[in-house]
Amino acid sequence: MKRSRHSLLFNVIVVLFVFFCAMTIIKLQIEINAQSAKNDAQRLENEQLKYEIDEYKNDLATPKDDDYYEKKAREKLNLRLPEEIIFYNDLIN
Repeated sequence: MKRSRHSLLFNVIVVLFVFFCAMTIIKLQIEINAQSAKNDAQRLENEQLKYEIDEYKNDLATPKDDDYYEKKAREKLNLRLPEEIIFYNDLIN
């Protein structure tokens, strides 16, 4: 009788230990998946920042003449020459 009681207690402890290990593994797998998603987002953001840095480097390497300033005024300030006619098309989205 004592032997079966000890073996039952041992079996319960082993089952609880296996359950705990399984739950820990599942929790770690969920954390790994979440971290992988964060890493992918960071990788994408890094690529975008590298692209922006390359654009700034190209902008710095461009000679600063009248054409450069005219282009920047058109892009950044949305300025146009007085004789230009601007047409807008709201149909294209």
